[in-house]
Amino acid sequence: MRNGLLMATSFILAGSGMLHAQNYFPLAVGNRWEYVDEARNRRVIVEVTGVDEISNKKWFKIRWLDGTERLLQLDAQGQLLELDRRRAEEVIWVNFASPLGKTYQTRNDPCAESARVTAKDANRVEIGYDNRCLDGGLLREIYIDSVGLSERIRVTYGGPMRYTLVSARIAGHELSF
Repeated sequence: MRNGLLMATSFILAGSGMLHAQNYFPLAVGNRWEYVDEARNRRVIVEVTGVDEISNKKWFKIRWLDGTERLLQLDAQGQLLELDRRRAEEVIWVNFASPLGKTYQTRNDPCAESARVTAKDANRVEIGYDNRCLDGGLLREIYIDSVGLSERIRVTYGGPMRYTLVSARIAGHELSF
């Protein structure tokens, strides 16, 4: 009886995604990621600075790589969403749950038209991007489970721009890479 109950509970939890839902971009106030752009010899910080509740949804304020503030949330379907305040709509940044190779629409980058999961294993997911700009745009991102964005490659007029994660503070824990 006890084994049957334990098995039933496990199936319910697994079906609901509660056993271990992968979190490729952990959103919590105080989380922070430091990246190096070696080509330009600079460091950039991404940080969760606060929370806004809008239309009964919790949106995390993120100071992004370009210094702008973004409102992001990770939904129950495994999509990282941004609240586009100008258009008053939610847009997909990254769909971590998308099947391998299936294209989806994204607004993660001004030049990004669509994206797809190009590689995935137990702890990381790689996203490839299709661009509409001839002289630049986002090419690839790699996210690590329970850490976040670990690498971002963007083509620019001046050459490739590669951000590589060097340190992170996640849930109060300092990590070095």
